[in-house]
Amino acid sequence: MRRGSGLALGAVLLLTACGGKTGGTTGGEKITATLDGSGSTFQKAYDEAVIDAFKSEQPGISMTYAGGGSGQGKTDLAGGVKQWAGTDSLVKPEDMSKYATGLLYWPIVAAPITLSYRLSGVANLV
Repeated sequence: MRRGSGLALGAVLLLTACGGKTGGTTGGEKITATLDGSGSTFQKAYDEAVIDAFKSEQPGISMTYAGGGSGQGKTDLAGGVKQWAGTDSLVKPEDMSKYATGLLYWPIVAAPITLSYRLSGVANLV
């Protein structure tokens, strides 16, 4: 059920993002909110760029991403200190109960992981 809800949410977000701009609207309430995140420092630069672009579209919504590492993000999210978190690893099944409202996961940044090493006596690998 939760997975289906996550997929549905992802589909709605994707379709919303694909929508074109229409003529200006008038009236309506100004949206205001504060959304603070923390976690993976790997994705921090990406998140900050996305937040800057989002702020130009929704100036009434304050968003921040503090970084601090994946573990910090998980701790902050579980403790209710932050509304969202970035992580390089999944939450362990035994830790899921720490998240009172549950979790939704979706990847936003990916990168290759390399293993660097030195072979004694090898001057050239080509």
